[in-house]
Amino acid sequence: MKIEWKLKRELSNEICIGTIEYKSKQCIGTVEISVEDNILFGKIISYRGDKINDLILYQGKTQKELEKDFKEAVEDYVEIREVKNSKKCCFEV
Repeated sequence: MKIEWKLKRELSNEICIGTIEYKSKQCIGTVEISVEDNILFGKIISYRGDKINDLILYQGKTQKELEKDFKEAVEDYVEIREVKNSKKCCFEV
């Protein structure tokens, strides 16, 4: 698994915003740093190049914890999407 960081180094009050990417799953998420709460957090914003409307969150106190929670969130999201897409409703009349 390869996770790639792209930090923008923008600071606005308490939050620094960047992105994190899980290349093999084609998933991108935000990275936000709350200085006040001393935590990293984010949400998945893109899957296979498409913007997503679902709210999938992850967090960690360290970069390693954030990456682990991001990976788990992505894998859960992909699994849920696969299950939803495989369930086709057919009724015989």
